[in-house]
Amino acid sequence: MTSVENTGAAQGSAAQPTPPAELPSVVDVVIVGLGPVGATIANLLGRYGVRALAVDKATEIFMVPQA
Repeated sequence: MTSVENTGAAQGSAAQPTPPAELPSVVDVVIVGLGPVGATIANLLGRYGVRALAVDKATEIFMVPQA
């Protein structure tokens, strides 16, 4: 696993979100991609008590839909 260091705001963008200090050691589902479908399924799984981890390569939030 790689370490991520938060160095503050990147040039020309808003402050980067701080990653969690530690990832969970056990999850039931890994969701790759946190677009509209990934976010919806993560929400629904959480409502049913399923331990889900959602990951995405994007480091910032998009203000317009990307789907």
